[in-house]
Amino acid sequence: MVAGTSGMHGMMYYRGHPEIYNHWAREGNLGWSYDQISHYFERMENPIDPTILSDKPRSLKEGGPMTIQYYPHKPDFVNVLLTAASELGYRTSLLKEYNQTGFMIAPMTVENGMRLTTSRAYLRPVHDRKNLRVLTNAQVTKILIRPWEQKAYGVELVDKNGYKRVVKCDKEVILTAGAIGSPHILLNSGIGPEEDLAKFGIKVFKNLPVGKNLHNHVSVAVPMSIKDIPYEIMTMDAVNQYVENKTGPLASSGLTQVTGFLESSYAINGVSDIQVFFDGFIPLCSKTGLIDECINGKFQPDCPDRRKIIARPTVISTESRGDLKLRSNNPLDPPLIYPNYFTKEKDLMILLEGIKKVSKFVDTPAMKKWDLRLEQVKSPLCSDYHFGTDAFWMCQIRAKTGPENHQSGTCKLGPSTDPSAVIDSQLRIHGISNIRVADASIFPIVPNSNPIAGIMMVAEKAADMIKNTWS
Repeated sequence: MVAGTSGMHGMMYYRGHPEIYNHWAREGNLGWSYDQISHYFERMENPIDPTILSDKPRSLKEGGPMTIQYYPHKPDFVNVLLTAASELGYRTSLLKEYNQTGFMIAPMTVENGMRLTTSRAYLRPVHDRKNLRVLTNAQVTKILIRPWEQKAYGVELVDKNGYKRVVKCDKEVILTAGAIGSPHILLNSGIGPEEDLAKFGIKVFKNLPVGKNLHNHVSVAVPMSIKDIPYEIMTMDAVNQYVENKTGPLASSGLTQVTGFLESSYAINGVSDIQVFFDGFIPLCSKTGLIDECINGKFQPDCPDRRKIIARPTVISTESRGDLKLRSNNPLDPPLIYPNYFTKEKDLMILLEGIKKVSKFVDTPAMKKWDLRLEQVKSPLCSDYHFGTDAFWMCQIRAKTGPENHQSGTCKLGPSTDPSAVIDSQLRIHGISNIRVADASIFPIVPNSNPIAGIMMVAEKAADMIKNTWS
């Protein structure tokens, strides 16, 4: 889709801890330390309040195309969550850069009460440029490569009518299809593990570990409930308020605007390895905005006059690595994805610590006023274990963990001496000229936060690289 995941993600904007990017640089990726890339964040950001993103003064006078601000509305329970976090000893505002740990209301990519996508911010203002043409409902099937030069000269695609077309380039092919789409296109183009491509009779142009290093942030739900309060969201007053002013309950996503960054016992140098998301008070048609809501006994007879809240501790520093492979030699077939979650037990132990940390909210004075309770999870797969024990939660993690859709790393950035690398520090494919990749697939390690800021930073940096190459 036009705008990619910025058109469907949670809108939370956070750069990630600087040490993540410094680690990229220490792996031999010149020009990728935090100090070297921070101005690319600034170039795209237009923060209503610059202090929510950095303690350093902005180096640019003009704001970028991406408006960064808070939602214009928040449920009252947002403040209760932050009070409880403060009672547990956490910081509750201005988490940024090297001071990441704590809870806060997160900055969002919103403008005038609406989601701000990259297409709205970047494409719409220049849609009438003569050198820009956007094909919608078209799918690139492979990159065309001249074997005697090992050089790309265009792409093959299927248009919205199902016709195969060829688009040639004078300079280079820029691949921004994401952590799933970009490796899929490269594999179909003959760039990838030689043994895997040979199975489907695909001519190999370069034997590279495309599709390897797949990693993601993963979470598990910890359901809770509070005593019910009269708080209706989908009312005509709320609809009118949004239509007229783009404010009110429909101009936010409820409790999802609150997030926490925590450190497990495995965390190093203050780099958070747990992120916490919350669900509840969401503007949907059900009263709480949650499926199977626990409210007035309507769905859950054993919890009358209760309102459900969900905390989702999330591992944001995963060591487990998966793989992406071709399903067939038909480029329109979706790839096979093997995420391999929890193949490293450390990831599981970090998530267990996250569950224990969010469970402590129950004992805070602020939450006792709301009668916050852990709701007993009933899972057939874990019925042999007593609810609340480590053994139960370890089982629940394995049974019910879900992806945060922050997939990354499948075209890894790294020097040619790195056997796991696919692209160099200029985002060019090792051994094939005229192809550049600029999306989440290049992350050696995904930033320890919602990754959209890092993805846009990569695109801004890529734009400079392209201009410098061809100017």
